[in-house]
Amino acid sequence: TTGVWQTGTQQKAFVYNESGSVGSVGSVRSQVAFIESTASVDVLTRLNGVEVKMPPSSIAILDLDSGEVTFNSGVIADSALSYARDDISEPVAAVSDWAAWREVSIDGFSEYTLHGAWPLEQSAVTGGLTEYMYYTTNFTVAKDTDATNLTITTDHANGFVVFVDGSAVGEVDDHSHSEGTLALSLELGSLAAGQHTLTALSETLGFNNLIGRWGGSTTAKAKGVTGDVLLTTRTTDGGATVVNLTDGEGSNLWAMRPGLGGEARGLADPASSSSFEGWDSDAAAYEGMPCTWFRASF
Repeated sequence: TTGVWQTGTQQKAFVYNESGSVGSVGSVRSQVAFIESTASVDVLTRLNGVEVKMPPSSIAILDLDSGEVTFNSGVIADSALSYARDDISEPVAAVSDWAAWREVSIDGFSEYTLHGAWPLEQSAVTGGLTEYMYYTTNFTVAKDTDATNLTITTDHANGFVVFVDGSAVGEVDDHSHSEGTLALSLELGSLAAGQHTLTALSETLGFNNLIGRWGGSTTAKAKGVTGDVLLTTRTTDGGATVVNLTDGEGSNLWAMRPGLGGEARGLADPASSSSFEGWDSDAAAYEGMPCTWFRASF
């Protein structure tokens, strides 16, 4: 109302540029700015001479080369409001026309595999190019167990499908819209004495896109295994043992491979999919099983 621009306390701009260098706005070409407003009222902001109207609690994307606002979360286009979803109730293919293949391990993908004394944080390996990464290691059980518990240190919004000796034993996940370390636990059941192979397929369920606002940190967002992996065994004689599989000691070496086996085999591509010899025509037997690819022609 005064006609004088003021530095806002509820607005921030995050500026990114093509070269990756940090400089003043306008000093490097191919720049884009994410403007954020946490105000509860409409606010008129100005960045690099471009005025942007920000509705309450909104984010806008500003192309600093052209001065164009390419997106504003508080402005919904008429085309989006008229969107409708059609329900197709008829099956696209008969059950007998479907084939299935199930992800079980990282065997056969040594060219995609990293090895280390402990598991690496997922996004540092995948570079954000896939939501999935396999972790696998060996462990030894000294005596037959009545119960075995696996606890994985990870971050919010992450899930795991766990296999022991190639067989799926369960799934555990967190769907909270947050960030920060937490532990996910899963019962593996009884195990016979001897060496076993543990494989955990990690899936990131999204990153918290807030940076330094509304509880969002200013550090890198972590996914996958981010800390200890603990194996707690309870034996038939009543004893209990806790083993840290990420202590970097003994034979607990880890293998990691970004992506799914089906992605590496190109199963989403019709040409690669049709030539793949691993399909099982009894697709109905895989109903409800995790980590399964299905294929049909129609």
